This record gives sequence, structure tokens and C-alpha cells, in this order.
Amino acid sequence: MNKIISIFMLLAIVSGTVSAQQFSKEAVEAAPSAGDLWVQNGKGGYAVEFVNGGEIAGFQFDLHDKSINADNYSCGAGMDAHFQVACTLHAEKGFLRVIVFSMDNAMVPDSTVVAINSNGGGSKYSARAAAPSLKGVIFSDNQGRNITSSHLGK
Repeated sequence: MNKIISIFMLLAIVSGTVSAQQFSKEAVEAAPSAGDLWVQNGKGGYAVEFVNGGEIAGFQFDLHDKSINADNYSCGAGMDAHFQVACTLHAEKGFLRVIVFSMDNAMVPDSTVVAINSNGGGSKYSARAAAPSLKGVIFSDNQGRNITSSHLGK
């Protein structure tokens, strides 16, 4: 748990993480150790990062950002080929639905799940635009039980 908190806090402090909601140190410490998911700003775009606390065998979420289009995202950007990553773009509604799992219920490794290139594909993300957000986050264990951390399950 301390590793997850340290990684999350370091990323939040150093790079100004945009996340599903604002997190305090207390909220992160109070969350179950299942794992975490957040939007990480980067040069020329952003990525959705995932850290597994050891229990997550699959998850899904919606990435809300009206600037996402068919040419500016990479689904499964940092995932091991052993894992299935499915992305479905709902451009008219302004979100990308992402589902991650393995056929043998293996635990999903820490990784970059989706990368968004804001400089290409005819769409630009600007500071004036609404910040990307994660909604509908669901983590499940290898038995299919919902183990979503309370700070993500809203």
C-alpha cells in the first residue's frame, strides 16, 4: 500500500495529475489496496495510468474528453500482449470506453492503458477545454467480484 501511495503522491506533486477527482493523502490511504487509475498529463497529450495492488484481474472505465477522435488515441499503449484491451470510441457523446482483461484471469500489471496524442489527428487539447476525466470505473478480481476503490467508484 505504501508503494502505491508513494507512486501516486510523487506523480501528483511532480506533474500535476488530473484525476477522476481530487485526492488527498488521507483519501488515498483510506482506499482499499486493490489498485488505482488516473489521468497523467504529458508533453503533447496525456495517458491513463494503472497500478495494481495485486487483486485486479480486469477493469473498465470511460475516459471523457470531447477532443478524442479515431486518429489521436492508442488503445493498450503500454499493456503486455497477454492482456486484452478493447477501446470503443463514442465520439458523439465525448468518451472512450476501455475494457482490460486476460483470458486466464491473470492479474493485470501496472501499465499505461491508453495514450492520447493531443497534437495530432486534427484535434487539440487546450487548457480552456474541459479536463479529461474517468467515469464508470470498475475493478474486478479473478472471481468477477467488484473491488473498485471507493474514490473511483463514483
